[in-house]
Amino acid sequence: MELTPSQGLPFPSDEDFGNGALDLQFLAQTVDTKLFAKETALRSILYPPVKILGAAGTPNLSNGVQNLVTFSRIIQNRGFNPGTDMTLLQSGTYMMGVFIEAQCVGTVSANTVRGVSLSINLPIIPDPISGFVTQTATNSIVEPGTGNSLLTTQLIFDYQAVAGISPGTPVVNYFHTNTGSLMSVLNTSYIWLIKISELGS
Repeated sequence: MELTPSQGLPFPSDEDFGNGALDLQFLAQTVDTKLFAKETALRSILYPPVKILGAAGTPNLSNGVQNLVTFSRIIQNRGFNPGTDMTLLQSGTYMMGVFIEAQCVGTVSANTVRGVSLSINLPIIPDPISGFVTQTATNSIVEPGTGNSLLTTQLIFDYQAVAGISPGTPVVNYFHTNTGSLMSVLNTSYIWLIKISELGS
């Protein structure tokens, strides 16, 4: 039985007599195996591992920088550790981002800053024993006086898994200069982490 030049699929040749049914069965089984492998590879591209955590709400943030540690509500989790941590399981290129919705709790100080920063510590390669490198993304706005703010930022980074060494936990900081009252980060806020590809060679 001959094989196709590109996919290596078997097909009956002119010299194959009397085995038509067996030949077709063998061809169908071979095609099915190859299609299943391609479908699996395609699904891994179309539906990459993703984890989204919602905020439980952080009330009464005073003027200055506040670390938000309340992303404790799982919205979606596929391909990562269970629970509300953002542990990276394998090497790859990742996209991580955060969306923050905050509002004033009382008086609005017009034309003051609202901002968010997102960072993660990654082991230094090829010598992870020497420490970590921090990748950070920041976004800020000047609030004219409505009191509410919508902020988002994201970063793309490569992570090389090293046995015995864990990457740092993602850190989200919300900062503002609203001195007239406190700020409250609403539970509509969330952080996400998506593996977008394998590491390049």
